[in-house]
Formats: sequence, C-alpha cells, structure tokens
Amino acid sequence: MNISLIILNIIVFIIIILFGLIIARVLSNLSKKIIDEFEIGRITSNKFTDYAPEIIKYKINDIIKVKNISGRIIKKDLTEIQIENEHETGHVPYLMLK
Repeated sequence: MNISLIILNIIVFIIIILFGLIIARVLSNLSKKIIDEFEIGRITSNKFTDYAPEIIKYKINDIIKVKNISGRIIKKDLTEIQIENEHETGHVPYLMLK
C-alpha cells in the first residue's frame, strides 16, 4: 500500500471518531435541555433526568468502565445497559454511570 493512502485513512478515521464524540455530546446536552424545558423530571421522577442523557451518550459496541466492571455494551433499554467482557455478561443501571 502507498504510505500516503495509509495516512489519509488514519486522518479520516480520526475525523470520524471526533465527529461521533461531538454528536454524542451535543445530543446528550440537547436531551438535558429538553428534559428541563418540558419538566419531564417532575412528571416522571427526578432520577429519570439524571440518567436520560446517558442513554444517548453511549452507543452499542462502546467500551465502558463502571467502578470495577468494564466491557462492551451489547444492549440498552430505558433503565440499564448490558455489558459483556471476556468472563461474563452483566447489567449496569444508568444511575451507576453518574
């Protein structure tokens, strides 16, 4: 392979990763503003407003570490995420991500 093609691929890879991180941050902040604006926390519960932005922030196949648990996200729902590592599969409530 040509060295300039490899460098170009690395630059594109970095740009895509940065763009994804920026989009995740913007969507997380937007969801916080929507929750505050429509007072969803008062309607449902205040705990929902704490973890709702986390639902958007983490996408499937992200690697996360929560306390002493680390692994790849394999499933998300409204209350928890399911992570998998080489030893086991576990459930992590969004409230633990704060």
